[in-house]
Amino acid sequence: DTQRDMAIYADIASEYPDRIEKIYIRRTFKNLSTGKTQQLQQLQQLPVPVKYFTDNDNLLEDLEMIDKYNHKS
Repeated sequence: DTQRDMAIYADIASEYPDRIEKIYIRRTFKNLSTGKTQQLQQLQQLPVPVKYFTDNDNLLEDLEMIDKYNHKS
């Protein structure tokens, strides 16, 4: 969630929603600025799911989904 990551992901997901399975953004700050909060809200309004996670979150289910997607025939 640093620099312009959220804004860039929002632009790409708006342009190519059918090409993106899910957006993952690692939370790096305890509290978000007003601008970052607005960017996250914009991302969450897109037709692409967003996972905003911390180092303590369990991403096993998400990783299994990605693995299944990568091994499709």
